[in-house]
Amino acid sequence: MKRGLTLVLALAGVCAAAPAWAIRVTGTVSDRHGAPIEFASVAVRALRLGTATDEAGRFVLDLPLGPAVLDVRQIGYEPARVAIEVAVGLAPLRITLAEQPVELS
Repeated sequence: MKRGLTLVLALAGVCAAAPAWAIRVTGTVSDRHGAPIEFASVAVRALRLGTATDEAGRFVLDLPLGPAVLDVRQIGYEPARVAIEVAVGLAPLRITLAEQPVELS
């Protein structure tokens, strides 16, 4: 009996780790030529959540339903703020960063 209760509590903890309200938001970050930007930061500051793009510029975030603002940054590019409405069936996002002019002194 004690062993069965331990198993049930352990499984309940695993289920609690993945909230039911989370919607998987996916997308890509690229430059103006369509080239992927790897290791860009994609964050939702209000939720203190974030991730980085992979080598192909792809990212995945699990976000709650409703409005969110993505802050996207990478060295050498202008930062971008993208407002989205997180909902079931949200299409993959395509975010384009503009190159940041560099001044040499």
